[in-house]
Order: sequence, then structure tokens, then C-alpha cells
Amino acid sequence: MIRPFPEAAIVAALKGKKNVIILERTDEALSGDNPLGRDIRTAFSKAVQSVEGLPSISLAEVPKIYGGSYGLGSRDFRPSTSSARSSLPPPAAPARTARQLRTAFPFFVLGVDHPYAVIGDETPSLLPEGAVAVRFHSIGGWGAITTGKNLGAILGDLNDLIYQRDGLKDSLGNPKEVIHVSANPKYGSEKKGAPTSYFMGRGPKTASASTAICAT
Repeated sequence: MIRPFPEAAIVAALKGKKNVIILERTDEALSGDNPLGRDIRTAFSKAVQSVEGLPSISLAEVPKIYGGSYGLGSRDFRPSTSSARSSLPPPAAPARTARQLRTAFPFFVLGVDHPYAVIGDETPSLLPEGAVAVRFHSIGGWGAITTGKNLGAILGDLNDLIYQRDGLKDSLGNPKEVIHVSANPKYGSEKKGAPTSYFMGRGPKTASASTAICAT
């Protein structure tokens, strides 16, 4: 999805920033950086060398780059995980051969018990005002996923009743969506007998999304 890599656009957007945080859902333990971090660092190296096609920048315009891993082992990326970025730089820890000894750029981990873990002290909610979130935990084959889907369908039917009763229309003249439902089942390919989870949020509007690169 990032080939050919937009080196010129990345350098133009991030040059002169003080810090750049790159979060990637992987950890290549024997490399100096994870894949996206390598590409961004390479782009800045080329720009400092005035490679044709890239903005020519000075070394002072190269930001401090923090590379982080998140979601390892299929762990969820939660709002509290995102807020942990404000705790950078990470705490001191024994040198890690691949990164800490061979590169001066810091590495950290989010959401995992790890020597380089960065832990936030806040648990913010990304739900819109008036929204409600539910989560079912069960065993595959017990009907929790079907129950969650039925609950979402019931809320959808309730939405239909409301706009039919009140005659609500959107800007295009279509029936207005007054109840937004976002649902996501979570289970493995084995399904039956394995742990399952079902997440659903209901609110007057949709929640915002997070980005993978944070620059300051």
C-alpha cells in the first residue's frame, strides 16, 4: 500500500518538526527499525544529501524519530494505549542489542509488559457524548456473537421507527440515521469452543479514528 513510497511528500510534511512518533503493528527484533520507520529515516537521509526529486533540507530540520510497536499478539489498541505516547521518552532499560546499541533512536512498546513499555496514566473515552458501548465475552458455539448481531439489528429497526414516526430527513432527502451502530465480533478460525468477544457501540454519531504517525 505504500509502494512506491512517497518520500518527497513525507519529508515535506515532517521536516522541521521536533518529534515524530511512528507506530507499527510489528516488531522486527533484529533490525534497526521497523519497516515504516526505515523508509521514513531513509527518505530524510536522502533529503539531507540533496537527492534529486526530494526537498533539500539541512540536518537541523530532521526530527527526532521515535519508533513504537503496538498490538503485538493481537492485543487491542485502546485509547489509554494512544495516550501513553505523551509519556515519551520511554524509561531507561538495559541495552537491546538490535536497536539500543546500534542506533541512537529510541524504541518503545505499547500495550505489552515489556522493558521498553510506555504506559499512560489516563483512560480516555473516544465515544461521542450520549453513546453506550457493550462487550460480550463467551465461548464459540454458545450464541454470544448471534446475540450481539441481533441486538444491533434491533437498534437498526428502532432507528427506522424513529425516522418514520418523526419524518426525519437528511440533507439529501433520505431517511436520517439518528442511531449509529458500530459492531465488531472477535473470534478465531476455530470458533467452536474457543473464546469469543463481541464489541458494539451505539450513539448519536460515529467515533473518531486514530492515526499511525504523530508529529509535533
